[in-house]
Amino acid sequence: FMIFDRWGEKLFDTDVLFEPWDATYKGKAVQQGVYVWKLFFKDLNKKKHERIGHVTLIR
Repeated sequence: FMIFDRWGEKLFDTDVLFEPWDATYKGKAVQQGVYVWKLFFKDLNKKKHERIGHVTLIR
């Protein structure tokens, strides 16, 4: 699971299932705005999948 800003810079990356993003980057709170998330996973048949979406951060 990854989070990117609108310029494509990766702000967060984890392989841990229940590790949430705390809306910070390098220890500082990010600004309100739209961020892109990308998720890679394998299904029960080991087929790889990718999902991309966006989230709007409001403080």
